[in-house]
Amino acid sequence: EIYIGSATPVKKFAGGYGRGGLKAGLAVQNLGTGMTFNPSSEAVSLPLFIRASIATRQVVDGKKDLNAGVEVFMPSDQSFKVAAGAEFWLFPDLFVVRGGYKFDWADTSLGLRNAFENYTLGCTLTRRIDGDDFSVDIAYNPANFGSTSSHTFFFGLNLKFNQLRFL
Repeated sequence: EIYIGSATPVKKFAGGYGRGGLKAGLAVQNLGTGMTFNPSSEAVSLPLFIRASIATRQVVDGKKDLNAGVEVFMPSDQSFKVAAGAEFWLFPDLFVVRGGYKFDWADTSLGLRNAFENYTLGCTLTRRIDGDDFSVDIAYNPANFGSTSSHTFFFGLNLKFNQLRFL
């Protein structure tokens, strides 16, 4: 299947392709002429963003999902970036662990980069209760000492209503 979409104010193009457990996508953003933020000012060009990704879903031991993906990000005003991530359902429909890493070849004027500052770790505990999905998400992103000195923790409670009910 191929999906194509565009939006005039945002000026973007996106497409994707999937076959079996493999999926690929491409997005180009900020195409075309510049934008005017004030009627009395001239148009300003927005930076061109190109993103390409590939992902796969594999089944391990007959019922455990392993999802992995890689994204390449090429902005016109920054350095080239690559991100990779994976998640593995240790207990199907109950508990998943995930991790990711961002490779950034930016100017290292602050000295050598910390090789461990660009990773993320997380897990989700999910449970179906009376036809609805309830989940608890926890994620950790270590400090990037070039911009902040604190570590980031994310905690989320999610409730997805699967059925419309009337009393």
